[in-house]
Amino acid sequence: MAAKVFQIIAVAAIILFGLVFALALRFLGKFLKRHNKGMVSRAGEVRKQFDSSIGGIDNAQGQIEAMAAMTGAVRGGMDSAIAVADRAVSFLESRTFQVGLPALLWVLLLVIAIPRGLRVRRPKQKEPNVIPPPSWEAAARAAGE
Repeated sequence: MAAKVFQIIAVAAIILFGLVFALALRFLGKFLKRHNKGMVSRAGEVRKQFDSSIGGIDNAQGQIEAMAAMTGAVRGGMDSAIAVADRAVSFLESRTFQVGLPALLWVLLLVIAIPRGLRVRRPKQKEPNVIPPPSWEAAARAAGE
C-alpha cells in the first residue's frame, strides 16, 4: 500500500513539474527574445568596441616588442661599455702603466726641459716706440692744413 502512495505522489510530482517547466520555458523564451533584440541593436557598438580593444592590444604588442628590441640594444651597449671600462682599469693596474708612465715623464723632462734650460737665449732688440707729446701732434696738424 505504501508503494502505491509513493507511485501516486511521483506521478503527481511529474505532472506538476511538467506544467511548471512548460510555463518556465515560455517565460524564458520571451525573456531571451527581448534580450536578443537588445543585443542585436547593440551588436555594432559592441563589435566596434571589441575591434578597438583588439587594435589597442596589437599596438601595445608592437610597443612591447619595440621596447624589448631597445632594451636589447641598450643591454648590448652597456655590456660593451663595461668591457671597455674593464680593459681600461686592467691597463691602469698593469705594471706597464705603473712603471711606464713615470719613465715616460722623466724621458720627456730630459729631452725637452733640459735642452731648453741649457740653451742661451738672446733677448730680441726692439726699436723703441716713441710716443710724441700732444704739442708735436698739434704742430703736425697745423703744418698739414
